[in-house]
Amino acid sequence: MPASRIDAASLESVASGEWNEFVTRNASCPHSQSVAFAEYVKECRGWRPTFLTAEADGGVARLLVFDDARRSSRTWTFGPVHQGPSASQPACMRLIAHWVLRDGHAVRRASTAPVDESHAAAGAFELSAVLAEREVAANLAGTLHIVLDDHLWTRASWRSSGKRRTVESVVRRCEQRGVTVQTSLEHDLRRSYERMLVESFQRNTVTDQDAAAATQIMASQDRQRKSVSFLAERRGEALAAINVAFTGTEAYLRKLVYSERCRELRLGATDLVIMRALEWSRRHGMGVFHFPLVRLASDRKTRDLRRFKLRFGGVFRPIVEYSTIPRS
Repeated sequence: MPASRIDAASLESVASGEWNEFVTRNASCPHSQSVAFAEYVKECRGWRPTFLTAEADGGVARLLVFDDARRSSRTWTFGPVHQGPSASQPACMRLIAHWVLRDGHAVRRASTAPVDESHAAAGAFELSAVLAEREVAANLAGTLHIVLDDHLWTRASWRSSGKRRTVESVVRRCEQRGVTVQTSLEHDLRRSYERMLVESFQRNTVTDQDAAAATQIMASQDRQRKSVSFLAERRGEALAAINVAFTGTEAYLRKLVYSERCRELRLGATDLVIMRALEWSRRHGMGVFHFPLVRLASDRKTRDLRRFKLRFGGVFRPIVEYSTIPRS
């Protein structure tokens, strides 16, 4: 029987091409396990990325994990990614779980890969069993997959007061009131984007992210064609923006922001900028668009955010989210 082993690589030493090829081929949501995502999170949050490769029983599992030094915790998004016989999953997941929990690190909002028609739970049950032994709790959450096809606009709707409302009507009204969308392929959007990021972080009491660093890494990846930014504006005034990253044929939403002025005017600029990003992604060969991390808590803020995301016609894909149980 071949020996089991686990290797850890830094951002500087990982074989980026081979790593990206592996996760693109085997993951249901590969961007959040890609090297580009590691670069992005490192700059935005200051977390240190590590690329784990576990081999056991003829299978291979990989996981991009982040160390948050401020909280002495580790986290990851939509992993591990597994390749090989299903019988090899338990051993691979045990290797990864022991590495993640070594040195007394807590786990904070780490999530499994989404389940869809072509991807199994990628060891979620095996990983949950190992983590449960170490006082790590598992909760159900999800992500939204929007299929980029001919029915993109017809699916984008929601019900309010017993009536069906369409995103198309919101977008049409928004454009009639003079809102347009620019992309980072033709315009330098950094100053407007950073200003709205600062507003967003203040509004939501975000203290562990750097708006300037986030804007800089998104602009850098835009120039490398790893992502594209979209900005909605009216009469030269920035209203809303998103950045969309690409891995394989997947588009992945990052940093949806809007200005206070956008909220006051109630123009629907966020709907417009999202739909233009969806259309752009489809025209450029993307097959699916991901709205990451839809949580199921019942508090008003989480519920309103979930309803907003669902209006764009995505399919809910379940994930398991892990966090260390606080000690009393």
